[in-house]
Amino acid sequence: MPRSSAAGTPRAAGTGARTGSRLGPGMRPVHRQVPFPPLRVGIACDVSGSMRDFAKPLSSAAWIMAQAVAWSAGESATVCFGESVTAITRPGASPARVREFRAGDATERFWLFQGIETALFVALAVLLLAAVHWVRRCIT
Repeated sequence: MPRSSAAGTPRAAGTGARTGSRLGPGMRPVHRQVPFPPLRVGIACDVSGSMRDFAKPLSSAAWIMAQAVAWSAGESATVCFGESVTAITRPGASPARVREFRAGDATERFWLFQGIETALFVALAVLLLAAVHWVRRCIT
């Protein structure tokens, strides 16, 4: 049986599945210019007391991010949250210099029953592990 040439196959004609289009005969794709979507970035910085050692690097990182967004023709806004939320920069305003944050809020102190809740979750995890071990032992 003779082998057919590649020129006679649908793939060579551009009508096969390898072309990746659903266009019929005589149709061609149209490429349109699509505008870039606007770049908008929100920067939220934790200023609770547990972040005290990282306040200066966090301030610098927020400023660097805001500058990068501004250079990309985007908009950014920066807020700090802890005991309250404080706006650092407005949307679209790029800070000229690094504004250092102070992380002294007492919001890292958790509510009264957190230790009890953690103990309950650990106890439930141990019970679940024991149950899985027991089921595996019964199956084998």
